[in-house]
Amino acid sequence: MKAGSINVWNIAPLFKGLGYASMVIVFFCNTYYIMVLAWGFYYLIKSFNSTLPWSTCDNEWNTPNCIEIFRHQDCNGSLPNATMSNNMTCAEMANARSPIIEFWENKVLNISSGLGDTGEFNWELTLCLMAVWVMVYFCVWKGVKSTGKIVYFTATFPYVVLIILLVRGHTSWSVRRHHVLHQT
Repeated sequence: MKAGSINVWNIAPLFKGLGYASMVIVFFCNTYYIMVLAWGFYYLIKSFNSTLPWSTCDNEWNTPNCIEIFRHQDCNGSLPNATMSNNMTCAEMANARSPIIEFWENKVLNISSGLGDTGEFNWELTLCLMAVWVMVYFCVWKGVKSTGKIVYFTATFPYVVLIILLVRGHTSWSVRRHHVLHQT
């Protein structure tokens, strides 16, 4: 008997709705996960800029509290008026924000001030979402056999890249120099 995930439950009348329920759950889980992939795809595209947009505070989405050199560890509470980076005191550093957080909240998510303020539509993120849905469609277009072949690549490729980055990080001259200079 050949049946899909909806019709397979018709074997017992008690389980008749389980196929539809599982499809609804899969739809919502995929919609959520595809959005996470769209964020990753958005970061991938933005990382091809000459300067990373989340590394500086001179962007349109940054607030006056943005500090590029973000050092909370220098403020231990004993000297609240000590001058730290960017001529700010430790008390002023308490409200400081990293450009990474500001990029995520103000540019990517475009968080509004509340429910009454809907904010602006993020076209870049919408295009990334559509591109990821198209990629998923082409991955499953040919069926389970071709998807299995794609999984071989997608399951092993991140590990290969991580091993390359690990070897590159350990053989870098700047890491060796930093380790030698800061050894006690």
